[in-house]
Amino acid sequence: MKQAKKNPLSYLGWLGVIGIIGIYYMAPWMITFLLFFFFFTYSRMVPDELFWSNVRRAATKAFAVNIGFQTLTFLFLFFRAVSGKGIPFSEAVQASGGAYLVDANYLLSIIINSSMNVIIFIVTLCTFFFCLMRYNRQEKKFVEEDKTC
Repeated sequence: MKQAKKNPLSYLGWLGVIGIIGIYYMAPWMITFLLFFFFFTYSRMVPDELFWSNVRRAATKAFAVNIGFQTLTFLFLFFRAVSGKGIPFSEAVQASGGAYLVDANYLLSIIINSSMNVIIFIVTLCTFFFCLMRYNRQEKKFVEEDKTC
């Protein structure tokens, strides 16, 4: 009896281990990797041509969402810097008696940038997951309708 081919997309689920390490080290940006455990749900799905077509469609939408949010983040940080709230690094770090002082606005820009990157990462993955689930659900629905006809 021929055994079904394992879906290679399910191997991405192992990246969820990085999220467990993030819980141990209390690193919020690493905890977001727990979302990758979702890929283990595809281990039993047969990777046919329609499945890969759905993966490409979902990945295209996720890529577009990522590019859009990244652009908005960069524009926000640019206009924040132009307005004078974001200070260039050369002015933000000053040596004072052997210690380095960082301006609060510069530190806030770093926090905003890193927070937005984590949020964009989560939104991009969720966009991919939900689109792929929707496409696969539509595929099952069409197959069931064909069987009834």
